[in-house]
Amino acid sequence: IVLVASVVVCAVQNSTEFRLPLTIDTGFICMGFYEIGRLCKIYGGKMSEKVNAASFLKKILLTLMLFLVNGVLAFVNPYVNIKSGWYGFVPLFWLNALIGIAFCYMLALIIELYFKESNVIKKYLVTIGRGSIVYLGFNQVVIVCMKLLFGAMPVSLNIWLTSGLIFILVM
Repeated sequence: IVLVASVVVCAVQNSTEFRLPLTIDTGFICMGFYEIGRLCKIYGGKMSEKVNAASFLKKILLTLMLFLVNGVLAFVNPYVNIKSGWYGFVPLFWLNALIGIAFCYMLALIIELYFKESNVIKKYLVTIGRGSIVYLGFNQVVIVCMKLLFGAMPVSLNIWLTSGLIFILVM
C-alpha cells in the first residue's frame, strides 16, 4: 500500500502543479523509499547469501554494471528534483532509484565482505549510514556549493560535463 501510494502521489505531483502543505506530498514519495529500505532489511539477508556465493569478480562486475546503468539513466530521465516535485518520467525515476539502491547495496556487501573491521573506510561508511539523514541534508549544501563553484568558473562547461562532475562529487 505504501509503495502504491508513493508511486501514485509521485505521478500526480509530477503531472500537476498541486502541492500539499508542508510538502506532505514529498513525504509520501520518501515513505516509498523508506518502505523499500524496510523490505530490503527483511529480505536482504536471503539476497546477500546468494550474492556472497558469487565470486569476487562477479560481484565487482555486477556493481560496476549497476553504477553505469544508474548513471546513464540519470541523464536519460529529464530533470529530477524531489524537493520541487519534479520526477521526469515517473517509471524511469523509480526504476533508476531501485537500480541506485541495488548498486549501494552491492557496494555495501563488497565492503562488508572484503574489508577488515579495523578498516578506516568501512568505519567511516558505517558512520555515514547511521547518520544518513544528516548527510542527506548536507547533500543539498554540497550541490548548491558545486553549482556556485561551476558558475563562477571563467570557462563555460558543457551542461552534461557540469552535471556529471556535480554527480561524481556529490556521490
